[in-house]
Amino acid sequence: MVKAGRPQGDPKGTTEAANALAGFLRELTDGMSLRDLAERYEGGKTLWGEYRSGLTSSL
Repeated sequence: MVKAGRPQGDPKGTTEAANALAGFLRELTDGMSLRDLAERYEGGKTLWGEYRSGLTSSL
């Protein structure tokens, strides 16, 4: 199966905790696109992209 979108790249959080949370979310949501996450849970594609990159850690 081919994944849609760009490769995620390394976490970009400002703290180790933010990067650890991003890594956890990436594992937990592996195989789901940002569109899937936005439709299934609250928040939009941008917010879910920030969660999975470590830029936003306030879930």
